[in-house]
Amino acid sequence: ELFRRILSWGACIRVGANNRKGTMKRNIAILLAFLLGTSRLIAAEPPGTPVGVAQNTAAAEAQKPELPKFDLDFPGGIPDKLVQSISKASGHPLNAIIPKEGADVMLPPLKLRHVDAAQLFEVLSAASHRTVPVRNGNGGYSVQDSSYGFQCEGKPDQDSVWYFHNTRLLEPPPANWIRFYQLNPYLEAYSVESITTAIETGWKMLGIATPPKLSFHKDTGLLIAVGEPDGLRVIDDMLKNLPLKKANSTPKTPGANPE
Repeated sequence: ELFRRILSWGACIRVGANNRKGTMKRNIAILLAFLLGTSRLIAAEPPGTPVGVAQNTAAAEAQKPELPKFDLDFPGGIPDKLVQSISKASGHPLNAIIPKEGADVMLPPLKLRHVDAAQLFEVLSAASHRTVPVRNGNGGYSVQDSSYGFQCEGKPDQDSVWYFHNTRLLEPPPANWIRFYQLNPYLEAYSVESITTAIETGWKMLGIATPPKLSFHKDTGLLIAVGEPDGLRVIDDMLKNLPLKKANSTPKTPGANPE
């Protein structure tokens, strides 16, 4: 259509040129103005979805029902139980996806008044945030963030689909170490039972929940210990401070007759 109009205007210009120079100049000016205006209209036309369709879509989004408000008294439990409690309290089914790895997460008790699902889930995620120390391969620790909760894509409404995310970090069991302690130099003054009892007393006083395992090898006189470094350090410290000979309980007085 644009090219047809251009050709039509060009024909008019040629006719005017045969008549008068002034008419020709006027026609050229009109043609240029027409082309400029048409190009601006083309540039202003948005690509893709027509304006009417976009407006209808925006209107439909604006007309979506808001999230219902409700009161909630949740005693605590797994995510599925929370979804059921929210659906019952709000009077509207809550669309939720709970992956297997998050199904057994225990959520805290919640007692809330006049809230919607988006407010509840936002606060739940913030309350679950933790900074967790994680043991690394060198025996030290690194720090990582941990949290869980529900979230959805886009602006939430009563028909949104929520999914449970769980970035809670469970520290893997620490790697056990093994140590060998030569007890023969101590056995002239102490029994194996008295030495291990002193070690176990130190573990108990420190509150070590999982102390190392001990085994005495009689033929070599070695005490074998397997466990975490913290527990093994107790054995090191105890043996460093254990004298090789027992001190006499009643020192002898020079020149005194033995009884």
